[in-house]
Amino acid sequence: MNCNRLSRRSLLKLGGAGLAMASLARPAFAQADAISVSWFGGNARADLYNKLVDMFEEVRGVSVGRQYAPYNDYFLKLGTQAVGGQLPDIVNVTHRELRGLSDRGWMLPLDDFIADGTIDLSKFPQSVIDSGKVGGVTYTISTGNSGPVVFYNEALFDEAGVEPLPDATTWADFEAKVLEFVGKLPDGYYGATDGSKNANMFEVFLRQFDTSMFDGDGRIAFKREHLAEWYGLWQRLRDGGGIPDAATAAQDESNPEPQRLFSTGRAAIMSTNANQLHIWQAYQEAHRNDPLNIQYLPHASEPGKSVIVGAYFGIANNSRDPKLAAELINWWVNDEEMARVFLNEHGRLGNSDLQAMVEPMLPAPSQIVSQFLDEMVPNAVTFPNYPANGADITSLFNAKSDSVVFGMTSVDQTVEEFFGEVASIAEIAA
Repeated sequence: MNCNRLSRRSLLKLGGAGLAMASLARPAFAQADAISVSWFGGNARADLYNKLVDMFEEVRGVSVGRQYAPYNDYFLKLGTQAVGGQLPDIVNVTHRELRGLSDRGWMLPLDDFIADGTIDLSKFPQSVIDSGKVGGVTYTISTGNSGPVVFYNEALFDEAGVEPLPDATTWADFEAKVLEFVGKLPDGYYGATDGSKNANMFEVFLRQFDTSMFDGDGRIAFKREHLAEWYGLWQRLRDGGGIPDAATAAQDESNPEPQRLFSTGRAAIMSTNANQLHIWQAYQEAHRNDPLNIQYLPHASEPGKSVIVGAYFGIANNSRDPKLAAELINWWVNDEEMARVFLNEHGRLGNSDLQAMVEPMLPAPSQIVSQFLDEMVPNAVTFPNYPANGADITSLFNAKSDSVVFGMTSVDQTVEEFFGEVASIAEIAA
């Protein structure tokens, strides 16, 4: 059996149905590309990344090819390229895809480049370095880190006469706080949005039990009672009116982000990754213009209870020039001029000195996030590497959440169904 074989279904699970990556055309007389770099994102990110690659070309006097596509399309194309041994020299990944690529041998270990100084991580917190590893081997280097947190609307807390959550809180406190809003705001307003399908939030929830979604071998690590606690929490909030009913929550999920409950000032609390605060603040300014702030999820202010997510660069095993690729990555994460342009595109920079340098250059919401992450990241732990079929598992997790939301099954029945079905696609830790 070929362990590198990737089925069509797995390709789709690395990303989504989509388009080929865009490549920048070069004139026929242009210098041949020495290496190529790829990334996910839209046109605004492409403009930024192209500017940075241009800067590296000028510094090194080499030509660098570029490929990019929206997130889902990008990972579909990346899977196709991997099977054919035609990956770009430098690939852009997140924690969700890293294990699937590294376990199949498609990513080069970077520890030798770190040991010989080609890639300098001396200014990186250990937690950020560790977040790019699989099985103790470094496969990727962070280009920006964040983590799941609480965003809250200060004006709605004031209007309802509710005190914001303190740092040191429990999930029971969180539940009680959300329910405090019931009857204190107009109809159609809520204490929080429905987070029952938020896998990053669920990961932090599991940390109170000293477990996680996946263990170091990619097996399901949490137990039935943990999933029952999770679904039960959101069901109680739903029944109590603290979060939207099923139909309202489904409509909210389908709406464009600028039109969602939290964006329009009709929900006081939402959880997402910290580096997105400026995006949601901009949405808010188009409606009520309420100030947003940031807070730890319950228990997450304790050491080892927050988790790191982010974007990363790694080197493909078919790279034409791994040394030059490593030098580009090192420049990307350590060069001052680069940092002044890149700022916090993917969250807090790995290099703490560069992060301190760019912080005053950031817009106000991003400065709030920068200061928050300066405290959180050194005490956080790595988000567990998703197994190769992690997307199948999260799809099942979401489907079972919907089953509870719409009253199709009870919490206990849903938990049994999840563990019965997940056993056919993943190993469950003892």
